[in-house]
Amino acid sequence: MLVDVVEMYKRGQRLERESLRVAQPHRGTLSLTPDRPGRDPRDRNPPLLAGLRRPGALSWVLPPLDQARVVRINPRGMLIKGRQELQSTRSSRSSDWFDQAWWVRLVAQPVDAAALEFEDVQPVHLAY
Repeated sequence: MLVDVVEMYKRGQRLERESLRVAQPHRGTLSLTPDRPGRDPRDRNPPLLAGLRRPGALSWVLPPLDQARVVRINPRGMLIKGRQELQSTRSSRSSDWFDQAWWVRLVAQPVDAAALEFEDVQPVHLAY
């Protein structure tokens, strides 16, 4: 899913409302997966790994969020909170973990959305 992401924290400190309003979003393909290091397979509601990849590539646009949770979804977007590992400013070999939240907005391409007709939607049969 192609999205725009605005980071709401900088190194664990929440950004001011005005800074968020003028922040340039990062565009990429959003992935949310429970398959993350240290996952307990018995956990029915595991934390997620949230990532933003460059479209058509395997590289990250932003460092991924570990222990991620979707905390809000509304018509304007989705809020995802988690922990982000950033390279330490003290040493190039160590890293620090910080709280981070992403405000995620779906990038709708009007041509693609308009091209979907009711007849294009196939019926779904649910198994009971």
